[in-house]
Amino acid sequence: MDYSVISIISLMLIIALGCYIQTNTGFAFALIVMSLGGATNTLSISELALVVSFLSLVNSTTALRGAIQHVDKRILLWLFSGIIPGALLGVYTLNQLTLDDQSQLRVLLGISVLISALLLIRRPTEPAHKVSTFSISLSGAAAGVMGGMFSTFGPPIAYLLYRHSIAIKTLLSTLLATFWLTAILRITMVHTLGNIDTHLYGLALIGAPWIIFCTRLSQRFPPKIDERRLRHMALILLALSGLSILISGVNPSAMS
Repeated sequence: MDYSVISIISLMLIIALGCYIQTNTGFAFALIVMSLGGATNTLSISELALVVSFLSLVNSTTALRGAIQHVDKRILLWLFSGIIPGALLGVYTLNQLTLDDQSQLRVLLGISVLISALLLIRRPTEPAHKVSTFSISLSGAAAGVMGGMFSTFGPPIAYLLYRHSIAIKTLLSTLLATFWLTAILRITMVHTLGNIDTHLYGLALIGAPWIIFCTRLSQRFPPKIDERRLRHMALILLALSGLSILISGVNPSAMS
């Protein structure tokens, strides 16, 4: 497939925005790129999800440097007890729908983005103090299904961690470690269960140095507004993008 200069530039700008928000809030890279990329029809949903997996791996690798010691290994282990079977189901479902109709994928992505935005905007005023292993595993399973389909593992996990009393360094580092491992997991599953168009590697190679640059720049120049306001702005953007994707899936002619 050939891509115009405008489509590549658009994708790079979307990646930069997602990178900046994730570096400063701990989530939303995949959601931003999938929702805005899906709304602009830069790639098909399944292609975009695979490119996001590659770029999420680069982003989390870069951002995790010097932060490994803050990762909560207990939470990480129980998350993956749910993520692995959930991701298998998600990738399998994606492959089945890809053979049928892209509009169905757009409807599912739009609904997922909208639910994610609404879920993440709810932040309890009195966080709980203990995270049960059952809730961790259940959140991991939900994240696995979403991630397997759209490479958007973050929302259920971010919601789980943000509603508990966890130090911010531990929270951000655990999220990044989760995204690093889930990116490897999803890429492996997609390669095992489906056929990969080699042109996607080219896009990933173009995006890799760009995302490293954007991650470093995001760390050096944090936003002047507080994390909560940035988070709410990102979630409003996600909700609008999800609505746009949903409309285009329900009524393709409305967005043409």
